[in-house]
This record gives sequence, C-alpha cells and structure tokens, in this order.
Amino acid sequence: MYMGHLGIALGARSARPSVPLWLLICAALLPDLANAVWNLTPIGDRNDLLSHSIPAVLVLAAVAWLVNGIARRDWRGGALLAALVISHLIADYITSREAVWVGGPVIGAHLYIHHRWDMVLEGAVIIAGWALYRKSLLATERVAWPLYTMLVVLLGVQFYFTLLPIT
Repeated sequence: MYMGHLGIALGARSARPSVPLWLLICAALLPDLANAVWNLTPIGDRNDLLSHSIPAVLVLAAVAWLVNGIARRDWRGGALLAALVISHLIADYITSREAVWVGGPVIGAHLYIHHRWDMVLEGAVIIAGWALYRKSLLATERVAWPLYTMLVVLLGVQFYFTLLPIT
C-alpha cells in the first residue's frame, strides 16, 4: 500500500485530534521509514525483514507508544500511534506480500498484481480517511480548496503508483 497508509493516518486523526498530523503520518509510515534508514547503513541489505516482519513492527509500535508517552505525556495518543504502525503491516499484507518473521513464511494477498482492484481499495481508503480527517477539523479550518487539493493529490499519486510496473 502506498498512499493508503496516508489515508489511514488522516482517518486516525478523528480518533484523537490532539495528536499532530505529522506524527500520525510518521507512525503510519514507520516501517517504511525504518527500512529506508536501515538501507542507509553500511550493513543494510534492502531486506524488509528488519522492518516489516511481525516482531519488527511490534517493536516499532512499542517504541512509538513509549516515545510519545514520555515526550508528549499522552499515552492514549501513543496507543493510536502504535496502532498506526501495526496497521501498516496489515495493509501491506493485503496489497503486497511480507515475511511473517525472519526465515518465516511470506504471506499476503498481493493486490498489487491486480491494478484496478488495488486502485479501488486504496482510493476508498484515501477517500474514507480524508473524509474522517475533514470531519475532525474545526469549521473554520475546513477551507475547501486546500482540503480538496489534498484529496486530488493523494488520489493522483496513488493512480501514478498504480501505473508503475510490479517489482
């Protein structure tokens, strides 16, 4: 899932508006961010097992919860961030295939190979998340053009990703 992770983060804001949107987005993308950082190290081997396996995601979720709880003194917000980290792997199991643990089975529906269905699912997640996000804003913050621009850009980027060849 590409842009769908952002749709999930947008929707999560309605559950706890006090958590900044940038933190929600970082949590929803944390396994990918951890993978990118790992690949920058001299021993990084472009292996998602260290960021997308169940044990790795649980560790990342615990770290997100703990850091937010300590830094912001918001343990419930930290629980939401942890849930977003876990949602990343669940979403990836639908759209891709990931290893359950190092040396374990690789599972997932691999929806990426069905471009139209992937676009429909991720588009629906983006639209639903955007709608929940919009509802979480104060009436004075619901300026139409930035919100609709956000939606069009998210859907447009997802459409672009849908056109890319499967690797």
